[in-house]
Amino acid sequence: KELGGLGGVATAVDCRRQGLAERLCREARDLFRAEGGEALFLGTVNPAAARVYNRLGWRRLAGSTVYANVTADLSPEEFLVDWFRGVGGPVTVSPGTAHARIPMIPLLLIPHSEQILDANLGLLSTRYARQDSCMGLYPRYAELAVGGGAWFCGWSENRRLVGLCSVRPLKMTQDKDGWTAQIDGFVHRVARAAWRELIEAALAWASGEGASEALVVTSVEDEPKRIQFEANGFCSDGAGDEIDIDGRRVGTVRLKRRL
Repeated sequence: KELGGLGGVATAVDCRRQGLAERLCREARDLFRAEGGEALFLGTVNPAAARVYNRLGWRRLAGSTVYANVTADLSPEEFLVDWFRGVGGPVTVSPGTAHARIPMIPLLLIPHSEQILDANLGLLSTRYARQDSCMGLYPRYAELAVGGGAWFCGWSENRRLVGLCSVRPLKMTQDKDGWTAQIDGFVHRVARAAWRELIEAALAWASGEGASEALVVTSVEDEPKRIQFEANGFCSDGAGDEIDIDGRRVGTVRLKRRL
């Protein structure tokens, strides 16, 4: 109930310019608030649609084209900070499900120190690159699972989603047995201690499915993340391909570990 997401708003061509979209969005917003909702998210790159949403109280989150309609008198950025405030205690790691569809939005939209949040899904921190997806974030994880991969969630005691990790199966060279599991993940800084547990869940799943090695690809500038993986048994495997981060070409490093 606390969080919600509004899908694509569309009207028939011959029914446009009659205020239907604004009325529908207002009704959705009011119903959400009446049920105790705190923040209703949506995404748009359409300037005309953005004007409608702004009239109804949606405000764009910095570093994205995602908008939040916050019930309290807070900016979207203040809401994200408050959402994770006071998170403590043990973190429960479990396989990813549709229950994470909306809770992952605050986790992925709040700025993180590392540049690459998850190389498997092309997810970058909003501190370094604009995030143009909102309701399209969850389908990335769901499609990964359909394609033979897996993903895992870290939940706090008060049901905040504080971490995500994923496993993408890769083919190995012909002279090797098994398959390579490309692994990546991240946590909110309030749950740093849960990072290792998330990664170990991904490694255990990959090993159980027959993977013989795990691969990590991360930015050359994400040194703390590289150190974390090295402390978890990964070793350098040379340079990876460059990636684009907000128009800037950045090198990557590859790390591997036998399973």
